[in-house]
Amino acid sequence: MPTLIKTRLSLNELVMVAGVGRVQHHNLLQIIGLQGGFHALWFDHEHVGFTIESLEIGTMACRSVGLDSFVRIAPTDYALVTKCLEAGGNGIMAAMIASAEHAEEFTRWAKFAPRGRRGLNTGGFDAGFGRLGPKDFTEKANRD
Repeated sequence: MPTLIKTRLSLNELVMVAGVGRVQHHNLLQIIGLQGGFHALWFDHEHVGFTIESLEIGTMACRSVGLDSFVRIAPTDYALVTKCLEAGGNGIMAAMIASAEHAEEFTRWAKFAPRGRRGLNTGGFDAGFGRLGPKDFTEKANRD
């Protein structure tokens, strides 16, 4: 598994992130990782949009070369937050947050109770496709 951006930042490290949108072929993502110099990849769903299957393949390509990843989305769709995390994105970025209340709502979409309202599904990559039990999964997801 890649070293998470969150971990690198907590160690006061500089984090180099490449961004992809319209051109996100898995080979290109692996080339970015193999070239070195980048720690993570940013998938721009806000401006481009892509299928969840494409995101699953993209996050898998990132993991194969040690890159962390996150997805930038428009903060308008609770279900898209969950889908991006279940597809293997290690984080999400909300674009165009307009207020503290809006930021709090978006955070609740991404977190499980007691902090949030995210629905439980352990069948995605983020729960190891069922390997993590609900308690361990929700604790890990809320922490990371």
